[in-house]
Amino acid sequence: MAKVTVMLILKTIFQLINKMKKLLGIVVLSLLLSGNSFAAKIVKLPKDVSSGSKFYKSLTGKYYKKYGYQIVNKDKGHPVRAGNQSIRFEVRNGDCGRDPGSWSDCKNDRERHELSGGQSHMTKGEYWFSWSIYFPKDHKNLYPLSNAFGQFHQKEGNPVFMFKELKNGYSIVRTITDKDEDKNTLTVYNYDGEGAKHTFIGKDTVCICRGGALQDEGGLSLISAFQNSQAFMLNTRASMLTCDNKLTTALLFEKFGLPMPKTAFISNENNIKSGLDMIGGKFPVILKTLTGTQGVGVIKIESYEGLVATVQAMWKLEAELLIQEYMPSDFDIRTFVVDNKIFASTKRTHSSYDFRSNTHRGAEASPYILSDEERELVLKAVSYTHLTLPTKA
Repeated sequence: MAKVTVMLILKTIFQLINKMKKLLGIVVLSLLLSGNSFAAKIVKLPKDVSSGSKFYKSLTGKYYKKYGYQIVNKDKGHPVRAGNQSIRFEVRNGDCGRDPGSWSDCKNDRERHELSGGQSHMTKGEYWFSWSIYFPKDHKNLYPLSNAFGQFHQKEGNPVFMFKELKNGYSIVRTITDKDEDKNTLTVYNYDGEGAKHTFIGKDTVCICRGGALQDEGGLSLISAFQNSQAFMLNTRASMLTCDNKLTTALLFEKFGLPMPKTAFISNENNIKSGLDMIGGKFPVILKTLTGTQGVGVIKIESYEGLVATVQAMWKLEAELLIQEYMPSDFDIRTFVVDNKIFASTKRTHSSYDFRSNTHRGAEASPYILSDEERELVLKAVSYTHLTLPTKA
């Protein structure tokens, strides 16, 4: 196994709607260890905050922001676990940098501020590390946004463990196997009856991810593994999670002023009426599950009684739901964009017996030429959902 060093970071991978938010974290650190940082610059931390190692900040030079990490005091109202001081981290849109080598946060939908330390390699013996991290009472879990708050790292390799916020809360995630190497290679075991082992060199690999990979943590971890190995991704994990969630997409488009139907998220019976009022209060309305493909989970509702009854039934199945204003149309347009270039568009005309324009529901597809206005709108949507592909540094 590769020589292991350890790094605890406050590393926030901002994608989706989090491009518009600040993440504030208060961390009391006793040890931060790493052999992997961006043009590391040593910093001095008070004993109230840390002990046991020298520390380095990751973003330096033009990338460094003063608000990225600050020593804050208890008497100023800041949370402190012990003593009188703690470290406050903050990550904003655009806080990214690049390694002296080929890795670039900015080209891989990642943003961070971090402290790291520990330049010696730990190849044998026993080591103990501890830290505290503060989550305020009003902290919101932004999953499926990928937020990482620390990691154990290898020298010039991928992380071994990451401390991440998953659907059920703060968790430790093993991100590589014992067979992974330092040279951006990835070994995948695919048991298809007889078993098969495939080893990929990241920079020479194009990874085409299907939607089914988003259905569980194993699939998401595999996408991350390919992305961390610097494979060329179609598409990135961030963009897939954005587009897989209709509410996330709606919030993002609303933020940037892209035209779309009025949308409301409904989570209990008390806000069905208020949600309906938010989208105009007129029937019919469209009820959708937050995730789903092929038109499954998309229902046209003709009355308030029908809306309540349908919502109650779907909640029994633990579905998460949103409602949208109904905008009559005989067709929709689907456009394929690769590397910020429009390759093709198709017009999908719904059948006489179904309002949904999915070919799986009987719609007919035909070639379509976008107008200049439509082309501009498509490219804006692509940029806001971070579907631009990472390029090789």
